[in-house]
Amino acid sequence: MFKSKRTALALVGALALVLVLLFVACAAPPKITVAPTSVEQGKAVTVTGESFQNGEKVTLTIGTVALGTATAGTDGKFTAKDLVVSKDVKAGAQTITAKGDKGANVTAALTVTEAKK
Repeated sequence: MFKSKRTALALVGALALVLVLLFVACAAPPKITVAPTSVEQGKAVTVTGESFQNGEKVTLTIGTVALGTATAGTDGKFTAKDLVVSKDVKAGAQTITAKGDKGANVTAALTVTEAKK
């Protein structure tokens, strides 16, 4: 079928490369979920992430205010619990950003309410 082993190996290598590229292109993009979606200043939220790279270190922020960090497991998932939303975060619509050290950069909406006096 092939004129030489070299031609057959080149074809197999090219096919393998195409399959790897298709797998990478079809991988789900990273995403995060915040619970609850509305929180009072000084109270905590939980952020879960999925489809991050294995071992990716993720920094979680609201604007310039740090919330915490997490590391994705071998399945690309993480859960960061008890992240306290500082009273420095203004009440209203806010955005939580998850920035990974391997390139992920995703956001989720959060509503912050004023702390009760």
